[in-house]
Amino acid sequence: MSRGWSLIVCGAALLVVSCSKPERSAEEEAEWADIEAIGDTAAAVPAARGQEEEIVVGEAVPDEEFAPYVRALERMKSVRRGEGETLLTSETLAFDYEGGFVRMDRGVVVEDDQGALETESLIGRFSVADRFVVERIEMKGGVAAASGERTARAEEAIYDLVRSFAWLSGGATLSESTNSISGDDVRIWFSEENELKRATAEGAVSIRYGEVLATGASAFYDAARDRARLEGRGVITFRGNRIAAERFEFRTAEGNREMICEPNVVMEGSADAFAVDGVPSSTNGLTEIRGNRLVYDERARTVELIGAARVRDPRATMTCEEIRLNLKEDHEIDWIEARDEVIIQSDDRRALAERATYHANEGLFTLEGEPKVKQGPHVMTGDRIKVWLEPRRMVCEPNARVLLRLDAETKAKFLKDLNE
Repeated sequence: MSRGWSLIVCGAALLVVSCSKPERSAEEEAEWADIEAIGDTAAAVPAARGQEEEIVVGEAVPDEEFAPYVRALERMKSVRRGEGETLLTSETLAFDYEGGFVRMDRGVVVEDDQGALETESLIGRFSVADRFVVERIEMKGGVAAASGERTARAEEAIYDLVRSFAWLSGGATLSESTNSISGDDVRIWFSEENELKRATAEGAVSIRYGEVLATGASAFYDAARDRARLEGRGVITFRGNRIAAERFEFRTAEGNREMICEPNVVMEGSADAFAVDGVPSSTNGLTEIRGNRLVYDERARTVELIGAARVRDPRATMTCEEIRLNLKEDHEIDWIEARDEVIIQSDDRRALAERATYHANEGLFTLEGEPKVKQGPHVMTGDRIKVWLEPRRMVCEPNARVLLRLDAETKAKFLKDLNE
């Protein structure tokens, strides 16, 4: 809500209390000049001589005498707002000087150069020190305001001109272009320059910023610090991806935007980000990433999950203490780095290492830091192990070692073939 709404209603109040004589055109002056007051003569209405005597009324005034009134009233109904003017319309209007307020009811419309306001009831409350200055505006019933690309809707609204504060309640929504914020209760503070200073929202909060949609129980925005917070098991969706956490914090520092989510972070998205050439699309489903804390850095194009991190998709599961997602310019996943006690499980293969990287375009895991791969009863170790998900292939180098655990029949056959 812009402070422009205050100007609209201030103009309304000034029009109501104005005592100046309006200027009329020459045509209007000529028409009103035809209207003459009926003389107060005894012939028109004679004085009563007694209670029993019938009062005699003079001759009826011809209809044409009222014609100028009718034409003037019709012209007032069709009046149009001019530039720099404020136009108010409603079914009823009451001005209480002693009470210090002006009230308009039923079909209230206020228009000026900055926009328009509609509601069922509007009350403008005047300053105690100066009864010609509106300090507070109260609106109830289908409140709708528009100014340029900015719109506001609510069942009730209050604007405090002294505190530069606006309150929207009951299905409240504030929109500008493709961005919006809505909730059961939305409160906004403005600066002296009429810029957004601070905003809060409570109850079924929904925030849309371009393609991003965020929902939660409450939200807070501080324009001076360029920070925002979303709480109450919030959820953010973007291009088919979803992030859920107990609390989100958004901040900007030196032109770089960051997002911090914690605790109990869950990311869900299409496994197409991990797609490998030649793998049938039927194997690609939902990819889920979990962690205790998530940090997104726009400039570095990284997403870090810290504490009990886990990645799970239809082809493999990976757990570790920290995961870093390195993104492409289009924010698709380029490659993943996992650190500290990495465990990867894929079908009957299980891998352990201190560090692992995964390149999505190749479907390749690279394990380092005393890596081990176990497939069935067999174990492979080395300085570095590469594992391709499709096709199922492994390369271990250097210092490769393989421990084969063969059953008696397989061992006998192996020794026999070796001797031959």
